[in-house]
Amino acid sequence: PGPATAARPAYCACPLRAVCIHVRAAAAAVGGPAETAQARGLGAWAADRLRALLTSTNVRRALLASRAFVLVGSLYSLGFAAGMNAYAQDPEGTRKRQVEQVLRGLGAITDEGDFKVVPRDSEETHAVRQVLPHIMQAARDEVRHLQAEVQEKLSVTDSADLREEASNLELVRAQVDHWRDDGFLLVDLNSPNAFVHALVPRLIFVHRGLFNRHKLVPLDSDASRGSRVAVKCDAAWLTGECVRMDGSQMLVLMDTGEELEKHVDHVRKVETMHIINKPEQLAILLGHEVAHVIHNHAEESNSLRACAIGCQLVVLAILDPTGLFTFVADVGMAIISRYGLQLPQSRANEFEADATGLRICARAGFDPRVAPEFFDRMLEAEEAHEGRTHATWTSTHPRTEDRAKALRAAAEDAMALYECALAKKAAEEVASYSAAQQAASHRMPGILRVMRGVR
Repeated sequence: PGPATAARPAYCACPLRAVCIHVRAAAAAVGGPAETAQARGLGAWAADRLRALLTSTNVRRALLASRAFVLVGSLYSLGFAAGMNAYAQDPEGTRKRQVEQVLRGLGAITDEGDFKVVPRDSEETHAVRQVLPHIMQAARDEVRHLQAEVQEKLSVTDSADLREEASNLELVRAQVDHWRDDGFLLVDLNSPNAFVHALVPRLIFVHRGLFNRHKLVPLDSDASRGSRVAVKCDAAWLTGECVRMDGSQMLVLMDTGEELEKHVDHVRKVETMHIINKPEQLAILLGHEVAHVIHNHAEESNSLRACAIGCQLVVLAILDPTGLFTFVADVGMAIISRYGLQLPQSRANEFEADATGLRICARAGFDPRVAPEFFDRMLEAEEAHEGRTHATWTSTHPRTEDRAKALRAAAEDAMALYECALAKKAAEEVASYSAAQQAASHRMPGILRVMRGVR
C-alpha cells in the first residue's frame, strides 16, 4: 500500500488515457509526500512520451505491417494443416484427386471425361520404364553423397543453415527411397514437357510430345496411301491414315476405326518429330526432374511467392487502401516480384537441376557427353514449331542453347562418375558370372549321377 495519492485511478473509457493515468499513479507511489510533486512531474513526462509513441504514424504503420505478416503466416499454417489433415485421412484418395486436378489443369481430358494417358504397353512407356529404375538408384546415391558432404561441413563448422540443410536432405532421402520404379505418368499431350508437382510427390509427369511431336502441315499434291493425316472434326483435329485420295476428296481411316471421307481443305498432313531418340537423352530428362525434388525447388518457390504476397499485403496495410499511390505500389511490387525475384530464381533452379541431373545420369551409367544432345533436339523442335525463341527475362527457363552449353562444360567433371558406374557394372557382371559358374559346378555332379542311373 502506498500513500493516498497512489490510489487506483478511476475507470476511463479511453484506453490510452487510462494508461497515462496509471503511469502517473505508479510514479507517485514510489516515494513519500515530499516527493509526490516531483513524481507527478516525472509521471506526466513519461505519460506524454508514451502517448506520443503510441500515436506516432511510424509506430502505427509498423503495427499494421506486423499484423499483416501474422495474418499471412496464420493463413499459410491453416492451409498447410488442412492439407495434411486431408492427406492423413485418405492418402490414396487424396493422391488420386491431386493427379486428376493436375491433368485437368493441363487440359489432358477428353470430351467424354476420360484422361489422356498413353497406354502402358506403348513404346514410350516401355522406354521410360527401362531408364527410370537406374535413374532412381543413382538419385539415391546422389542424396547420400550430398548428406556426407553436409556432415563433413558440420564436423568443421556447426551452423543453423547446415543443420537445416541436413534435415531437408533427410526428408528428401525418405522420398527418393520410397520412389517406385514405375513412378511416372505418360500424358498424351503434344507439347514437349516433363515436370514434377509439389502436390503429387514421387511422380514424374512426362508428355508424349517428347517422343512423338506432331505438326500439321498442308497436304502435298498427292498424298500416298498409309500416310498420317489429321481430319478436322468440329473444332478438333483427329488423326488417322490416308486410304485413298480422289481429286479433292480423301478417305481416311481414323484411329478410332471409323472411315471418314473429307474434303482436302479439312485434312492436314501430320509430320512427326522424335525429340528423344536415345536413352541418354531420356536419362538427363528424368534426372533433371528428380534433381528438382532433391534440391526442394518447389518449396523454395512457394516460400518466395508467399514472401512476395506478404510484402504486398504489408504495403496495402501501411498505405491508404483508397489512394492511387497504393494501387500503383501494389501493381509495381507484383511486377518487381515476378521479374526481379521469382523468374530469376526459377531460371537458377533450372540450371542447378541440370547440373545435378547430369551427375545422376552419369551415376546411372549413361554417357554424360551424349546427354546434352537432348537440349539440341529441344532447340530444333522450338525453332521448327515456333520459329523463334522467347526472351529469357520473361521465361521460367533459361535459353535452351545456354542449357546445352552449360551441360557440355560440366560433362568432363561428370565423366569420373560415369567411369565409376561402368567399373561397378563390370564388377557386378563378373560377380554374377562367377556365381552362375559356381552354381553350375555344384549342379554338375548331380547331373552326372542321374545320367549314370539312366544308363
